[in-house]
Amino acid sequence: WRRPEGFGPSEGGWDVVLGADVLYSPEMARPLAQTLRAVCTDRTEVLLAYGRNRWALDDFLAEARGDFSARPVAPGELHGVYRCAD
Repeated sequence: WRRPEGFGPSEGGWDVVLGADVLYSPEMARPLAQTLRAVCTDRTEVLLAYGRNRWALDDFLAEARGDFSARPVAPGELHGVYRCAD
């Protein structure tokens, strides 16, 4: 994430970006947001999955504020296989 220029397509941005367990390190909240800015357009949908390892969630949301909109997915919206108690 510290070198987002290596992730993006040459033109047009990505349609979808998926991430799992990427919110575990507060130090990486800014590089994650910068990388997403580099590869996303206003049409890109970003889906981040997290469970216990979400120590950087608040830092990431603060860093991404203004460039992205975010909403949590309620546990009831998830397929039963993907629900965890915590």
